Amino acid sequence: DVGFGFAEQDLLWVRENNVSSIIGLNTTELQVEIAQERVAKAGLSDRIKLQVGSATQIPFSENSFDKLTALECAFHFDTREDFFAEAFRVLQPGGRLAIADCLPRVGREINFWLRVNSKKMCIPFANQYDRHTYVEKLKKHGFVNIQALSISEYVWPAMVHYFAQISQGISKHDLVIDLQKDNP
Repeated sequence: DVGFGFAEQDLLWVRENNVSSIIGLNTTELQVEIAQERVAKAGLSDRIKLQVGSATQIPFSENSFDKLTALECAFHFDTREDFFAEAFRVLQPGGRLAIADCLPRVGREINFWLRVNSKKMCIPFANQYDRHTYVEKLKKHGFVNIQALSISEYVWPAMVHYFAQISQGISKHDLVIDLQKDNP
């Protein structure tokens, strides 16, 4: 699981889907530390191993994994296309890559405001391309049987709620950290 944040999805996958082993990689040391504490408190350190590392320089040999995930983080990678190359390298033949990502709408003009907002949100401008280009870049790096589906109808309501919390001075990170302190 590349870019696992606070490992919420990893805990869910082990608890709900009985996943036997997850290795997580994240560039932010503080997130890794908090996530490791959460995993330890849940008693799942034997099944979820988390470490600091880059999605664009994955510290594992070729053909190491049967599945690779990147949930709501690949748009931050410098660059996303470098991540695609690394993901293909470390996946076993027939392995699967699952990504939940943010993309501009097809046909949206890349204008000044998109550039400004990209910089503010730590999104490299090189990652600003639509779904069609996204699929072509995946193909370029060897991926086949690609399905690129919009899930915006499921994401936007939660995102609006998230931004409403931020406007009230509550951040997602505050909520996760508070949950981590109160609930193992």
